[in-house]
Amino acid sequence: MTPPPHMNTTLLAQAGRIGDGLWLARGWPGVLIVALIAASIVGSVYLYRRQRVISLGWRLGLGTLRAAVLILLLAILLQPTISVTETTQSRKKVLVLIDSSPSMSVQDTRKADDDIAEAALAMGALPFETALAQQQMALGKSAMRQAQRHLDAGRRDAALEAQQAAMDAINSAAAELGKADSTDAARAGQWVMELKRIADHQGQLRQQLAALTQGSDQWAMFASQQMILIDELTTLARGVIASPHRLTARQREALATTARIDLVKSVLSNTYRNVIDSMGPSYDAHYYHFAEALSKIGRSGADARAGVASLTTQGEGTHLADAIAQAVGGHTGPVAGVVVFTDGAATDGDAIEVARRMGERGVPIYPVAIGLPEPDDVSIESVIVQEVAFEGDTVPVHVQIHSRGYERRQTYLSAYLNDRRVAHEPVLLTGAPQFKDVFFDVTGASTGSMQIKIGIEAFAGEATDRNNIVSRSLRVIDEKINVLYLEGSARWEFRYLRAILLRDPRLNVKFISTLADAELARTSRDYLERFPEDLETAFSFDLVILGDVDPAFFRGDELARLEQLVRERGGSFLMLAGRRYAPTRYADSPIQAMLPVYFEAGAPWDEIGDDVHPVVTPAGRHSMVMTLADSARRNDVLWARIKPLGHIPPVTQAKPGAVVLAELSDIGPRGNRTPVIAWQRYGTGKSMFISTDRLWRLRFKTGDKYHWRLWSQTIQFLTLSRLLGENRRVILETDRKLYRRGERVRVLANVLDEGFSPVLSPSYHVTLAPASVQGNGKARTVALKPEPGRPGLYSGYVVPEEEGRYQVLAETDHQPFANTAEFHVSVLQREMKVTDMQLDELERIATVSGGQVLSIRQLPALPALLDQRTHQVTYVRQVSLWDKWPVLAAFVLLTGVEWYLRRRNDLA
Repeated sequence: MTPPPHMNTTLLAQAGRIGDGLWLARGWPGVLIVALIAASIVGSVYLYRRQRVISLGWRLGLGTLRAAVLILLLAILLQPTISVTETTQSRKKVLVLIDSSPSMSVQDTRKADDDIAEAALAMGALPFETALAQQQMALGKSAMRQAQRHLDAGRRDAALEAQQAAMDAINSAAAELGKADSTDAARAGQWVMELKRIADHQGQLRQQLAALTQGSDQWAMFASQQMILIDELTTLARGVIASPHRLTARQREALATTARIDLVKSVLSNTYRNVIDSMGPSYDAHYYHFAEALSKIGRSGADARAGVASLTTQGEGTHLADAIAQAVGGHTGPVAGVVVFTDGAATDGDAIEVARRMGERGVPIYPVAIGLPEPDDVSIESVIVQEVAFEGDTVPVHVQIHSRGYERRQTYLSAYLNDRRVAHEPVLLTGAPQFKDVFFDVTGASTGSMQIKIGIEAFAGEATDRNNIVSRSLRVIDEKINVLYLEGSARWEFRYLRAILLRDPRLNVKFISTLADAELARTSRDYLERFPEDLETAFSFDLVILGDVDPAFFRGDELARLEQLVRERGGSFLMLAGRRYAPTRYADSPIQAMLPVYFEAGAPWDEIGDDVHPVVTPAGRHSMVMTLADSARRNDVLWARIKPLGHIPPVTQAKPGAVVLAELSDIGPRGNRTPVIAWQRYGTGKSMFISTDRLWRLRFKTGDKYHWRLWSQTIQFLTLSRLLGENRRVILETDRKLYRRGERVRVLANVLDEGFSPVLSPSYHVTLAPASVQGNGKARTVALKPEPGRPGLYSGYVVPEEEGRYQVLAETDHQPFANTAEFHVSVLQREMKVTDMQLDELERIATVSGGQVLSIRQLPALPALLDQRTHQVTYVRQVSLWDKWPVLAAFVLLTGVEWYLRRRNDLA
């Protein structure tokens, strides 16, 4: 029994030390113990000194017995304990992890002989006839790596020793390959010649190193040459395999499309099941499988093999890093290594960082690579489609297609609206990532939420067809957006934005030019003279854009009506900053309250460097407003074009609860990254602030493509919620509109009272209800908690389990003045988008941890790689002496003898 780690420390602190290994558990002072012993002796002497009726000899004998009894009783009270040091042998553990995620169901289309032969080894159609050769090559590679590490550290003698070990192992591998009778003779001969060549080169390198003086500046050259030999041996080891020519045509056909998980199951439960179990008494194998979570199968033996044989793919992703960390963390004592059967397609976690930690602990990782690095497959990588369309629109769908193995083959890309095909376009595959646009009309379509499916026809023999279709949601409305734009100067941003607004058929736009003659408003249907006094007309605008307008232009309660439009009627407000008036001249006005930023009233604008530009914030990356390109990298490049900005307004910071979508790329004159685009909810509406009028620089060399996209997306973001009836006293929304099955959905509720002030309560309850779910989806209640620093805003999470559309409903009493939020759940897993076996990633994991990547054909090398040294565990065991039966027997015996002698002498 191993004692608690604190045992010895406790004894040192509390007990008295008698000698090496002997302790008194009672922490009495030594002076007290000596005094008690002396008192026992003196008391015994005094007791029998008075007994004159017996002889001196009897008195001395009885006094000694009494003293012995008292001292033995004192010893029992002091609880003497002895520390016993023991050494035992501990079996090292080997952890075997099997990837059972969806990507392991991929059926690789194997065409090359070596790929078919590896599958044949796994399925038992060919024998592991090069097992000993593989083991020797593994030992040789391990010795080469040790030599390289010694060379890097400048240890010549150790490097020479490791190089000799590498030569011996490589020559042994060549000898073993030469004995393999059933291996294809021509190929075996080539392998033997190649191994001898590598061994000769290693010998030459060793001779040159031996002749080198210690401290030479050529160490780096020798380390580099050693690395070349390691790569050559690695390549050769991967190629050494049984000949596939002995397979029948029917066997080759069956093996060509065997699923990855079936290869693993066959290897571990049948064809080479003893690869770990037979490695000797030094190891204790534990089997696990993992997808999104780690599950234990069992220990070595029939039960573990049965568990492996019954595995099926499951889950929605692969958490490789968590699986390794949890498996190792669940064991005490030495772990000889972690063997992971996987294709490396991880969807979460930093496996490289976990591998680094394992390397620091001395736990090497040996990934067994399953699958092909480049299987034949066609997939839809991404789909970009707007979330809302107007009745009569032509909706563009931008699709990224990835293909391999079907170059110059034609297939078809189709779009389905509520399962009705609305587009069908031919696609000539290139074998590389390519883009295709399809278009469909929503003319005559019913309004409301619809499902779009984008699919590409699959070929026979594809790795999987689960990545050939992607679903999205589309909301169709039949109203136009009413926009009012007030501007005080004919600056460039106004000129380009005016053209964009006028040519968009979805918009009904009115302008107010504060510097124009009043006659313009009377003669043009596009212009108004002032902000409407009629409340019905004023409140009909979905969006009011305020440019660089002198606040003196507004009369009476015009600004109050504008604020009421946003706060109570769900309209939206956008201020486009200008150097003369906006926003610095709007202090103490309703505009200041609506803006999502704080500013210094009346302060001049700040000058900034020519290289400073807007950068998208993490919140901005999830916003439709800021998405100008397909990739995040391209998107960042486009935003970096908006420079020089020249000057920026004296904005100090965003208000609590505001969302900053873009900020300056550098610290501004006020010591902060000034918000460039920010927005917030204000009452039932939205308010946005844009701190530059240089967005037109997006037109550089591209025309109005990106400038138009930015303003179009901004207007839709600000106004569509009102058109869809979502800007109410209770506003429900989710952080995204599309999720994969099993993913967490963040639900938010902005709750206002009858006076349009935030409602403050400990929680707010919403209902999640299936709108169209495949399965038995049931409605459930979700409790939302208040967001700190954002009064009236509540948030929470829910995990839908079924595919389909869902609705989020407010509390029953609030539903008359609340919107309904919708989102879609899809079953497409992230890891199924790319079906490649991630060999480079597995190589990094192995290298960082001190392990090695193996293929199925190299499994026989695994025992040679693992640390086979016996592990001894030494610990100190505490043995108490005072509560043993001999002590009790001695106490009873001494007491009984004394009592008997006293009676014999008539003293009792």
